[in-house]
Amino acid sequence: MLKLFRLALVSLWRELRAGEWLIVFLALFLAVTGMTSLHFYTNRIQTALTQQSAQFLGGHLALTSPYPIRKEILDFTQANGLRTAIVLSYLTVVNANNRFQLVNIQAVSDAYPILEPNRQALKPDTVWVEERVIKSLGSKINDPISIGEHTFKVTKFLNADSDTLNTGMLIAPRLMMRLDDVTVTKTVLPGSRVEYRLLLTGRQSDLNHFQAWVRPKLAPNEKLLDAKTQQLFFSEAIERAENYLNLILLVCLLMSAVAIMISTQSYLKKRYDYAAMWRCFGASKKQLLGILFIQLLLIGLFAASLGSLMGYITQTWIASLFANFLQFPLPPANLTPIFTSFIMVLIILFIFSYPLITRLPSISPLLLWRNIKIPPLPQSNFIFVSAALLLCISILISASLLSLFFIAMLSVCIGFLYFISLLFLKLIDKVSEKVQGTLQRGLRQLLQYRDSVSIQCVGFTLILMSLIALSVVRDQLVNQWQKSLPANTPNYFAFNIAEQDLQSLKQFFQQNNIAIEAIYPMVRGRLIALNDKPILSAVPATAKDNNALHRELNISFMTRLPSDNEIVAGRPFSEKDIGKPYASIEKNLAQDLNLHLGDKLTFRIADQTRLVTITNIRTLKWDSFHPNFYVIFPPGVLNQFSSTYITSFHLTPAQQSILNSLIGQFPNMTIIDVASLLSQVRELINHIVLAIQYLFLFSLFIGVLIIIAILQATYQERRETYQLLRILGAGRAYLRKSMLVEFGTLFSFIVIMSIGLGEAIAHMALRTIFHI
Repeated sequence: MLKLFRLALVSLWRELRAGEWLIVFLALFLAVTGMTSLHFYTNRIQTALTQQSAQFLGGHLALTSPYPIRKEILDFTQANGLRTAIVLSYLTVVNANNRFQLVNIQAVSDAYPILEPNRQALKPDTVWVEERVIKSLGSKINDPISIGEHTFKVTKFLNADSDTLNTGMLIAPRLMMRLDDVTVTKTVLPGSRVEYRLLLTGRQSDLNHFQAWVRPKLAPNEKLLDAKTQQLFFSEAIERAENYLNLILLVCLLMSAVAIMISTQSYLKKRYDYAAMWRCFGASKKQLLGILFIQLLLIGLFAASLGSLMGYITQTWIASLFANFLQFPLPPANLTPIFTSFIMVLIILFIFSYPLITRLPSISPLLLWRNIKIPPLPQSNFIFVSAALLLCISILISASLLSLFFIAMLSVCIGFLYFISLLFLKLIDKVSEKVQGTLQRGLRQLLQYRDSVSIQCVGFTLILMSLIALSVVRDQLVNQWQKSLPANTPNYFAFNIAEQDLQSLKQFFQQNNIAIEAIYPMVRGRLIALNDKPILSAVPATAKDNNALHRELNISFMTRLPSDNEIVAGRPFSEKDIGKPYASIEKNLAQDLNLHLGDKLTFRIADQTRLVTITNIRTLKWDSFHPNFYVIFPPGVLNQFSSTYITSFHLTPAQQSILNSLIGQFPNMTIIDVASLLSQVRELINHIVLAIQYLFLFSLFIGVLIIIAILQATYQERRETYQLLRILGAGRAYLRKSMLVEFGTLFSFIVIMSIGLGEAIAHMALRTIFHI
C-alpha cells in the first residue's frame, strides 16, 4: 500500500510540474470557495433575520399559558442552561390626579429582556409607561401613579417598539413593571384573565432539545411559539426569504457540480493514454485503480482545504466591504459551512469521477493505439450520479417542498437539454454540408467534439438558466414586498364602534380626507361542533391545541369580501345568500382543522347556536394592516345579535392632530396606534430586500468565476485542434473567424435555451414555492 501511495505521489508530482491537473484544481478550488463563502453568508444572513424576527417574539422561543408556568418546565430550562424570562400580561386601570386610564400591564421578571441582557432594569416600586398614558392622566415623569392598592413612580417612557407584541394585547397603552410587584397591587385575582409568557433563548441545540421535550407535555391551553410560527405580519416574508436563501445555495451547488463534472471528465479522459501505458508495463487493474483514486483524493483534499479557507476569508472581506450597504449587523460565522461544503465537494468530485475511474483499468490498450472511439458510459452510471446528487441536496438542506421542486426541475432539465443538444448537433451536421469556408470549419469543430459539446450545452445552460431564474424570483419577491407595505398602509385601528356612530364616523373620515376601505361589523362567537360532533373530538389530534378552538372568534358578515381576501375554493357570497346559513373560512384555519366545503359548523353566539355550511375557503393577507376575519357569514344570519364595528386608517404626520378630534367626537371608540410597529416591520422587510439583492450579486459573481473555470477546462482540446490547423497552413484570420462561428453558434443556443427555461422555472417556483 505504501509503495502504491508513493507511486501515485510521484506520478502526481510529475503531472503537477507539467501543469496537467491545474485545470481540475482551479475548478475545484473555485467551486469550494464559492460554495463555502456563499454558504457562510447565507447562514449568517439567515441567522440575522431569525434574530431580528425573534426580537418581535422577545426570545427565540416563547411558551404562553393562562396559568403560571409549570415548575417542571422551569426546572428543565434551568437544568439545560437556557436563559429565560417571564412576562405576565393583563388589562387593568391605573389612576392619577383623579383620572383613570385602561393600560396593558406587562410585568416582567428580572431577567427580562433576555435578548438584550445589558438593557436598563426596572427598580422596585417604579414603572415605565408609554407617553400617552402620562398625557391622559395629566402627569409627568417622577409623578406617582396608582395600580390597584399600591402606588408607583413613573421613571421612564416606553417606546411603542417590538415589545408591544410580547404582551399579546394591543388594545391599550403599555405599562411595564416588575413581576415581583404585581402581588402588592392585588390586581390579579383567581379567575383574572391573564397571559403568562415564558421567553427562552440559548444554544440552538438546547432549544431544539427543549422543544422536543415540551411539545408532548403541552396542555391544550399552552402554546409554544418560535420566530416562524408566531404568525405575525412578517412571517410570510421571513419564510419566502429563507426559501430564496436555500434556492441560492442549491443553485451554487449546481454550478459547482457542473464545473467539477466538466473539468474532471476532461482531465480523466486524458488519463486513457497513461492507463494504457501502465497496463503495458504490467500494472494490474487493482493497482491502476488505486493510483487514480489516491491522486484524485489528494487533489480533492488540497483544493477543498484551500478553497474552504479562501471561502471564509472571502465572505469576511465582502461582509466588511458591504457592511454599510446591508444596514444591519451580521452574527459571527460558525464553522458548519466549512464542513458541509468540504464534504459535499468531495462527494461531487468522486461521483463524477467514479464511472471513469472504474472504467479506465478495463479498457484495452489496443483500443487506444488503434485510435478506436471509446464507447459511451452505460446508463447505470447516470443513475448512480443522480442518486449521489440527491444525497448532496439532502445534506445541504433538509427535505422540503423546495428541495423536491429543485430535484424535479433539475432532472427534467438535464434530460430535456441533453435531448435538445443532440437535435441541435444533427441540425448543425445538415447545415454544415450546405456551407463552405470558415462557416463550415466552425460548425464542423462543434461536430468534432459531440460528447464534449453536449455536456457543455447542458452544463452552461443549467448555470445560466439558474442565474436567470434567481434574478426573476428576486425581482418578483422585492416587488411583492415593496407593494405589501405601501406608504398609505393603515397605521391606526379603530374598534368598539357603535352602530349608531357609523354614519357620523364615515362623514368624519370624508371631511378630513381620510381613506378607509370599509367599516366591518364584528360579533364574537365560539366554534363548538363540526358536523354535529363536539369540535375537540371532530378535529385531528394535531389540531386540538389550536387556539381558535379555545377562545371566541371575531365573526363578521358581508357579501363583498375585503380586497386582500381571495377565494381559493367554493363560490363567493351573493345577494341571494343573504340570510342563508353559509360560512366563509380562512384557508390556514381550514387546513389546520381539516375543514372542507360542505362541512357543517356550529357556533355558540351569546346564549344561542348557529349551524352554518362552509361554502367557500379563502386566503387573506395578515400583513395588509386591514381588519381580517377567520370566519365570515352572509348578512342576515347574525341580525339579532348586537355587534360592534372595526376599521383601520392611515394618518400622515401632518394629520396627527385629527386624532384628538376623532377621540373627542367618538369617546367610546378605541384607537390602537400601530405606526411604530408598522415602521419596524417595514424596516425588517427592507433588511430582507437588501440581503436578497446582495446575495444575488454574490451568487452572480460566483457563477461567472465558475464559467471561467469551465472554459479553461475545455480550452486545451480546442487549442490542440487549432494548432494542427496552423501547421496545415490555416491563417490567423481563418482560425479567428472559425472560432467566432463555433462559439457564436454554441453560445447562441445556450443563451436562448437559458432564457426560455429560466423564465419558465422561475414562474413555476414563484407559484409553487413562494405562492406569488
